[in-house]
Order: sequence, then structure tokens, then C-alpha cells
Amino acid sequence: MGFLSWTHRNGKSDETDMNSSGVLIESRANRAQFAPLEIPGALEEFLARLPAVLYRCGPPPSYPTTFVSENVLPQFGYPSNEFYADPYFWTKRIHENDRERILAALASIGDKDSISYEYRFRRIDGEYSWLHDQVSVLRDDHGEIVGLVGSWFDISDRRNLEMLQSGQAQVLDSLVKRRSLEDSLSQIVRVMESQNSEMVCSILRFDPATQTLRHGAAPSLPDEYNRQIDGAAIGPQAGSCGTAGFRRTRVVVTDIDRDPLWANYRDLARGIGMRACWSQPIFSSSEQLLGTFAMYYREPRGPSRGELQLIEQAASLAALAIERYHDDELMRHAERLVSLGTLAAGIAHEINNPIGGIQLAVQCALNALAQGQKPRLQSMLELIAADVERCAKIVRGVLQFGRRNDARKQTVNLLDVIKAACRLTRGYATERGATLDSPSSEAPVDVFGFSPELEQVFVNLIRNAIESKERGARVTIHVASDSDFARATVSDDGCGMNDQQKARIFDPFFTTRQREGGTGLGMSIVHGIIAGHGGTISVHSKPEKGTSVVVCVPRGK
Repeated sequence: MGFLSWTHRNGKSDETDMNSSGVLIESRANRAQFAPLEIPGALEEFLARLPAVLYRCGPPPSYPTTFVSENVLPQFGYPSNEFYADPYFWTKRIHENDRERILAALASIGDKDSISYEYRFRRIDGEYSWLHDQVSVLRDDHGEIVGLVGSWFDISDRRNLEMLQSGQAQVLDSLVKRRSLEDSLSQIVRVMESQNSEMVCSILRFDPATQTLRHGAAPSLPDEYNRQIDGAAIGPQAGSCGTAGFRRTRVVVTDIDRDPLWANYRDLARGIGMRACWSQPIFSSSEQLLGTFAMYYREPRGPSRGELQLIEQAASLAALAIERYHDDELMRHAERLVSLGTLAAGIAHEINNPIGGIQLAVQCALNALAQGQKPRLQSMLELIAADVERCAKIVRGVLQFGRRNDARKQTVNLLDVIKAACRLTRGYATERGATLDSPSSEAPVDVFGFSPELEQVFVNLIRNAIESKERGARVTIHVASDSDFARATVSDDGCGMNDQQKARIFDPFFTTRQREGGTGLGMSIVHGIIAGHGGTISVHSKPEKGTSVVVCVPRGK
């Protein structure tokens, strides 16, 4: 097949040439003695109908090609005589990432009777096919290798399906884990780009309010290009993506420099070296436009059959991710409405009691003032002040419950956050005779979040644990992590909770510490902060057996 011999660069031979990489190869003159085999017409016709391409080679070290069955033309586009004319024809068409491995396997045949391997082989159209190459070794009576016979079987469909299924499984796993929409879309793009190293992909999301396409994911495109096209309107002549969204059908542009659809964006494409782009609309299950999925190439060309299938599969995956995000948004909106109703009812109930007390105390104070009863008047004023402070405390809690901090999240060390919370609560623990054991590990546990909010979470949890007993509670904090999440567990040995209390622990205004002045908003706030970080919080407790609160936060990016 015109294999490269594996003579070292500094080896010496009078009958060798050197290829472009500096590897020495057998001279063509030395191969001239190995003429192509003559195959009878009937046998040649039979071989041409086989699904596998058959070949034969001469002896090492160069293994010159002596026969390739004629079905190599319909399968890969090359006539068989090209394999005879160029001794390195086969070698040069092995994918660069596979070539060294395949040549090394050939060089180590030794006393083996057969070998097999899989690699990518470039067809005449520039695309790569995955081949299963089964090689049998021919030997003479002395055991010396006199040639090879083998077969190429195109396994592209199987390999591409395996790679695609693996990528799809990763994407679906990210959806199940409730990763952000940006992460899910970026993963879809990378999975598709892994199918062809020359392809660059992007996802744009459709904004129905403005009839524009907004950036979704394009990790391989320059940031400046992404910013320039972000917010572009869909229309009849709006590049591949804007036109695909407008027409609601796939748009294929094989030459950006010449196609009028790119008239307004041609300079942008030239600036990043893109010459071809085809775009597939992304639709919801109810046929609503969600966005577009695009494939870019750096040379003028049209899509292959496999690429058209790939872009359809990519659009389906993107639709799944975007619909899941929309469903989550609707669910969060519904939950906010329910919470708002619960919150309003709770505010009315909680504030009504102190207001009633204030009204009664004011009436008593007026009577005391009219009667000159100064001590009684002072007592009534103190009751009024206490009830006003209770109302103010409820209002402060409500404001905190509804506040959204839009500060930019970043990678923070969760251990530093927890240790800061421990410092803030250690004095309170001492007052109540509680023992507070903070994490002893020094190894950083990075999470993606907003440090002040996470600190507030652990201050609240630690205070709750300290108050789990009248005095002498033991509070421990344990931190663990894996590749996806960091988990912090705050445990106490206090009175614990029953199932009914656990079921309501995150409800606004529900509290087990009414006598201590608890407003019942602390755990609601904690739950909201952790949910806003893409994490989870769970409570494990039994009466008289203590409580453990487990907080899971996504790892740092």
C-alpha cells in the first residue's frame, strides 16, 4: 500500500528518499519490480460487487501496492490505478491523528499472522470514512514476510453513531443535572464539532418579542464575531441563520462571498475566515421557533448527507435543552406566584397580631395618660415599642426573602466561606454553651457562587443548630466534594423534628422557635439562595436524634 518504512532519520541507505516529515522511505526504483496483479475479468467483476475493498501488497519494508479491487472507486472516489502510481497514496490519506498509530502497528508485525485496526481515511470529496482494516500476513517457506492481503470495510455509520450517542448521553446527563442553559448548549456544540475537526458550530436563540436572534453558544467562534451578530433581526436576507429563522426551513450557503443572503454580514465572515454556512431552525414540540443551529466551514462547500443528518440531530438536542429551560422558567414563575400568595397570607397573619396588640396598648396608654398613671403609661409604651420592633423584623425578613442579588458569581473556596461563618457565630455559640466544630481541611473546595450570600446561608444554618438545644448543643460541619458538586453538612445533637415539621421547614413564616422570636423566614431565604446557585438543600432529622442539613453547590468553573 506504499507504507512508510520506519528507518530512523539518521539512518543511511543508498536506495531511500525522505518524505516531508523527515522519515526515510523506500525508493520508487526499488518498487518497480512489483507490478500490479492481473485479475481475470469475471473475478474482478465479482470483487467489485463486494461491500469491502480488497487489496494486496508486496514485501516489507515498503509494502508496494499490487492490487486494489475496483469497488474502491464507488466507495472512496479513487480509481485503483492511483494507488499504483503514487507509492504513498494510502499513507497520505490516513487522518493525521491516526497515521502514526497505524504505521507503528505495521512496523511491529513480527511473527504475527494477522492484525486489524480502525482509522479514518480521506475520501476524494474531502470527508473521512472510518475503516476497519483486516490484514493477513503472507510468508514464504522460511517464514519471511512476502506480502500482505487485506480488506477495508467502511464502518463510518457505526463509529459516528457511537460517537454521537456518547455525546448525546453527555448532553442528556447535563440536562438531568439541571446545568445552566449556556452550559448545555455549549456541550451540544462541542459534541457536534467533535464529529468533524474542520467544522465550527453555533446556536442562536430566538427572541419572539424583538424578532431577533440572541447568542446561545459558539465556543469556537471569536467573541467579537459573536457580539456583532448578537441581536440580529431575522429576515429574508439575513445570513444563513437569520434567513433560516425567517423562512422556518434549512438554509444552505455554499459560498458566503457570492451568496446575496450574506450581503450585510459578508465582511464579518471574511474577518474570521468563514466561507460556507448552513443553518437549521430549532423548533419546539409545538412548532414554535426557538433558535437556529449553524455549521461553518473555511472553504466554499455544501453539506454531505451525514452532515445534514447531524445538523438535524443537533437542532433536536438544542430544542430539548431550550424547552427544558423554558419549562423550568415557567415552573419557577408558578412557584413564585404560589410563594407570593403564601407570603402575603403570612405577612397579614404575622403583622396582624402585633398590630392588634399595638391598638390595645395605645388605648390603654391613652386611658393611663388621662388618669395620670405614669408607670402604667410607660408599660404600655414599652409594649408598643416591642410590637413595632416585631413588625420591623418581619418586614426586614420579607425584604431579604424577595431580594435578588445580581452580583456576578465567581469561583470561591467553600471552606473559606464556612470558616468565615463560624467566626461570626462563635461568640453566639459561647453565650449558649454550644460547641462548634468547623472543618479542619485546608485543601480548597472551589464552588461557583456569590460569597456573601453563601456566608449568609451558613450563618443561618449554624445559628439554627446552636439553638437546637436550650444550652450545650454540639454543632459539627463536614465538607466533601466530587467533580460536579461540593457538599457541606451542618449537624447538631438537638431536639430534632418530626415529619410534619420537616415537610414545612422551607415554608415562609414556619418556625419551630416561636418563643425565641423566630420569624420563619430564615430557611426560606437559605433555600432561595441555594436554588439561585443551581444547588440543592435537604434536611434529615428525627425527634430527639438531632438534625443534619446538607447543602450541595456546583463546583467552580
